[in-house]
Amino acid sequence: MKVDVTLDKTMRSGFFDRQAVVDALDAATRSVLGRFGDRVRKAARSSIRETKSDKPSKPGKPPRSRTGALRQGIVYAYDPNEKSVVIGPMKLNRSTPAPALHELGGTARIVEKDRVKTAMYPARPYMRPAFEKKLPQLPGLWKRAIKPARG
Repeated sequence: MKVDVTLDKTMRSGFFDRQAVVDALDAATRSVLGRFGDRVRKAARSSIRETKSDKPSKPGKPPRSRTGALRQGIVYAYDPNEKSVVIGPMKLNRSTPAPALHELGGTARIVEKDRVKTAMYPARPYMRPAFEKKLPQLPGLWKRAIKPARG
């Protein structure tokens, strides 16, 4: 039995290896992951409360901010090589690993004038809870993300 497997031009243009399809998928991926990164960033920023007090937040709760630097330092960027989005805090300065210490906990050596002291940081996560809160919205962002080609 012989089967005729000829495809018309319209069907072939929809194959996933065609450049137009690849370009549409790449554009949709950038758009969806950009919107997702923005939502996670906003959720993380809103979890960090401003305060005038020197009293830290309770362990397990998001950190507080006196200067706003931690809150404003949360950014996101699309990585075209990995086709992924990176969301998180920028390093505040060269000597302070505070953003990572707030998220994960740990110890840090602090140099003040002529003395060095060790500070203990309990975990005060703010990025992972924001990510987990917004993750259920990701599939909905893909809905209608790829527009059909006209022609």
